[in-house]
Amino acid sequence: MSIADCVNVSSGLFYLVEEDFTGNTIEPLRIIRSHDSGNHYESFLGTSVGTQFPLIATARQKGARHSYAMLCERDGALLPYRAESHEYQHKIDPRVFIKGYTNYSREGISGQSNLNNWVSHYYSDENFWVVQTGDGTNRIYQTLFKLSHHARQEVYVPTEEIYLLTEEQMPNGMKRHFHYNLKGTKPRLSKVETLNRVGKKINEINLNYSHALCMMPIS
Repeated sequence: MSIADCVNVSSGLFYLVEEDFTGNTIEPLRIIRSHDSGNHYESFLGTSVGTQFPLIATARQKGARHSYAMLCERDGALLPYRAESHEYQHKIDPRVFIKGYTNYSREGISGQSNLNNWVSHYYSDENFWVVQTGDGTNRIYQTLFKLSHHARQEVYVPTEEIYLLTEEQMPNGMKRHFHYNLKGTKPRLSKVETLNRVGKKINEINLNYSHALCMMPIS
């Protein structure tokens, strides 16, 4: 239950989801911005603000029996994945389903995909992740970035090394490529482009940064 569709009555937390941009091409690109006062994750848009793009996967952490990793469903929403320590195929940690997942901001987990069917594969030889979602989309995390201790606290990840989403392969055969500005202490999304089945670019958005501002030029 919420007040004015943006304040959770049980926690008092403020949340808001806005669609800032929608393109007018086939397979249009969108920017959906969410603000969650209870989440202090810092994205390329700022603290407690993010988009629908699932940009980050962490490095594997090995335990005695299992290995773990955190992979994004959207900015600021990291889900734990688990595998037997000797395996490279990870599934969402079953404890998530036991304890439950509450979606306060409405822009989180999509109801159209069954999380039980989501699988992530870590390819150790090439050092990258592939996440297969419930609707058949493949997400490839291949760009490696090393965070400082301070940046890790801002991004809320347990590992120094993170993998950035570089490509989404959609069930209809189209692909979406993600590019980043890697010059600062944290990676910042700089371009998203969509390619059709034969590799021709059909749309793109570019993001520019100036001090604390993130701007998207419109032509």
